[in-house]
Amino acid sequence: MKKNFTLLVLLFVFIHSNSQSIEVGARGGYAYTWLSNNNVSNAGSEEDLVASFAYNYGLFLGYDINHRYSLEADVLYGTLTQNYKGKFIDNGILPEGTSYQTGETYTSQSLLYTISIPFLLQYNTRSGFYAELGPEYQFITDANYTATYSNPPANSNYNVLSEFAKSNIAAMLGLGWRLKIARPQGLLAFVNIRFEYGLTDMQGVDAFGQNLNVTSYNPIYSGAKPYYSNYQATHTLAASINAGLYYRFARHYKGNSPSSRGRVY
Repeated sequence: MKKNFTLLVLLFVFIHSNSQSIEVGARGGYAYTWLSNNNVSNAGSEEDLVASFAYNYGLFLGYDINHRYSLEADVLYGTLTQNYKGKFIDNGILPEGTSYQTGETYTSQSLLYTISIPFLLQYNTRSGFYAELGPEYQFITDANYTATYSNPPANSNYNVLSEFAKSNIAAMLGLGWRLKIARPQGLLAFVNIRFEYGLTDMQGVDAFGQNLNVTSYNPIYSGAKPYYSNYQATHTLAASINAGLYYRFARHYKGNSPSSRGRVY
């Protein structure tokens, strides 16, 4: 732990001493999100995925390594949502005890509260366009499941934090545009789109709120009539539109060539 902390401090000092500028700002976004699980996706009309939207907001810190490359780290509070709907084709009882009838419909939602920390390497053009790529570390702080059933009417609402993994690692790709407000330093703005794919298994619950975890005996995968034939991992996906404001504390490179003077935006 001490060794890792020392390396982090040395990296921070190196970047700071060689950077053209330091950027501090606030950002927020609106996202289209998924909790992707093959068992749910292949369940047919009984478990249909519905368009799900979430949000994020927070702060970021940026370092320009040179006029082409920069680093950004964010701390974002937000949500991750998956909505479902379905219609039962016959009568039965779910493994966890919920009974259902032929033709009964329902809607449900898994809502996760998250803290996300992306670390991104950015490639910048002189026009203001940039691309970014890197990992995102996501921590799940809370998770709730809600459902509304028809015929007869019924509602479910309970906490499912223990069913989800405590954290998630995702790969992130972004494309954006920086907007000049003042130069060479001062207030600036940006807009971008980001795409994320979760690399680790989120586990969680299905459209009925059934625990998908297999660390202990689970009736949905075993018994005389299992609901799913085998275990499938759950991965996060997200596509977001984001915007923000930031202040650039500009510094300058050594040298007099135009290319050494940093960004023009």
